[in-house]
Amino acid sequence: MNLMNNWILSGDKIDFLSSNADEMAIGAAMAIKSNGKSVGKDILIGGTDGGPNGLQAIKKGMLTVTVFQDAKSQAYGAVDMAEQAAKGEAIKDVNFIPFQLVTPQNYEKFMTP
Repeated sequence: MNLMNNWILSGDKIDFLSSNADEMAIGAAMAIKSNGKSVGKDILIGGTDGGPNGLQAIKKGMLTVTVFQDAKSQAYGAVDMAEQAAKGEAIKDVNFIPFQLVTPQNYEKFMTP
């Protein structure tokens, strides 16, 4: 929040912010709002994680997008690779679990009841 506030006050033109966590993006959105600017109109904000806070922020218009990191699939993938390694089987150097883009149009499918 403080960093985004400082950037805004510096007078530099900011079109978008990509954050490494939804909570960081939410802090930036709070700074944007407190400076009389609008998320999605003046500055686009992207978060990462797609967790409950990020999903609520998308719902409220505080984030433009977030990226869902599928922790469950990442865990299963890690265990599968560990099991293969323990058996002496060949494993891939990287087992990529795809991210999923979360938008105002699809955020509800990521929310748990």
